Amino acid sequence: MLLSGALVLINRMDTGEANFSSLMEIIGDIQKGFNSPVNKITRMSDEEENFLGHEIFERTKFSNEEFSVSSAYVASLAEGLVQNVNRKGIKYKFHLLRSSQVNAFSLPGGQILVTTGMLNFLQSESELAAILGHEISHVDLRHCVEFFQLEASMDKLGNCIPVRGIGNVMVKIPANTAVFLNRLNTMGFNKFQEFDADLAGLKIVALSGYMPDSVIAAMTRFKERFEKSEPSSPSRNPIEEIGQGLKVAADSYFNSHPAMEERIEKVKTVLKRDNSKFAGKSWYKGKENLEKRVPRSTKEFPNEFSEMNPY
Repeated sequence: MLLSGALVLINRMDTGEANFSSLMEIIGDIQKGFNSPVNKITRMSDEEENFLGHEIFERTKFSNEEFSVSSAYVASLAEGLVQNVNRKGIKYKFHLLRSSQVNAFSLPGGQILVTTGMLNFLQSESELAAILGHEISHVDLRHCVEFFQLEASMDKLGNCIPVRGIGNVMVKIPANTAVFLNRLNTMGFNKFQEFDADLAGLKIVALSGYMPDSVIAAMTRFKERFEKSEPSSPSRNPIEEIGQGLKVAADSYFNSHPAMEERIEKVKTVLKRDNSKFAGKSWYKGKENLEKRVPRSTKEFPNEFSEMNPY
């Protein structure tokens, strides 16, 4: 998930909220420490990860994928963003899912999924770039594939079947991809990975010439809209959703991405610290681009350029 990549669904509790947060932080610390040595030993090549992501996506059979002017718009915008990643061997592919839910998430191998609800919620192309930049960063920083490898090594994905991939290398794929998406939904990335993806996503946005504080604008609106609202179907099992064709692994992007206030403050701190890199420059917002579903690479509107407000 700019606000977390893939997906972390935190179920609200009537009591013990602080204790639960503390527990998740401890789990995150342990997970962060455990991931590194395990995945250095078993690290997949980019080609193997591409194959893994493709197989997971194809086997999940997202029946609500949309092919339209909007999906072409997302793909065109994203094409420019991925020029600023570090791992050039990942073959990114962007998918638009028909769903009123506001969400976006990433899978190994650069499979990035965005809902039409998210597209309609955002207010500018630069905000969409921020969301995509965050999800791209989860892939670029190996968060997605490392999550898969950790879950598989702990036998959390059920039966995994070997599939012959690149160079006749056998890659294990979950027999039931819904199990993997459910684990991604209920566990997700730890907060350190989220912070890393926030900052890496910010870098992608800035290098692409988009308004850097669009990251904050999107985060703030998510917080204002969703922090006091309950998920539409809080008791629904994500696997059940997949079976019904929703193919969205959490109820909303906000509920999928915890500690919003803390993350907003961290991004603001970076913008303030590196103000000299951002101040006095003209950045692109692209409100009209989003409204018309015309990417900046096709048409730039002169009135969309402005300087960033100081922090």
